[in-house]
Amino acid sequence: MYLDINVGASKHDQDHDRKHVNDVAQRLRDLNNKLEEIRREQQYQREREADFRNLSEATNARAAWYTVFQIVVLLATCAWQMRHLTRFFEDRKVR
Repeated sequence: MYLDINVGASKHDQDHDRKHVNDVAQRLRDLNNKLEEIRREQQYQREREADFRNLSEATNARAAWYTVFQIVVLLATCAWQMRHLTRFFEDRKVR
C-alpha cells in the first residue's frame, strides 16, 4: 500500500471554478426556462379546460331547454287532439 500526501499551499484553480459556476448558472437558466414553459403549458391547459367546461354547460343547457320544448309541444299536441276528437265525436253523436 502506498500513500502520497502533499503538504502545503496549492494554487487555487480559478478557471476551473469559473467554468463550474458558469455551467451551474447555465443549467439554472435552462431549468428556469423549462419551468416557465411548464407554467405556460399549465395556463394554456387551464384555459382550454375552462373553455370546454363552458361549452359543455351551454350544451347541457340547450339540451335541457330542448327537452322542455318537446314536453310543451307534446302537451299542446295532446290538447289539440283531445279537442279535435271531442268535437268529432260530438258532431257524430248529434247527427
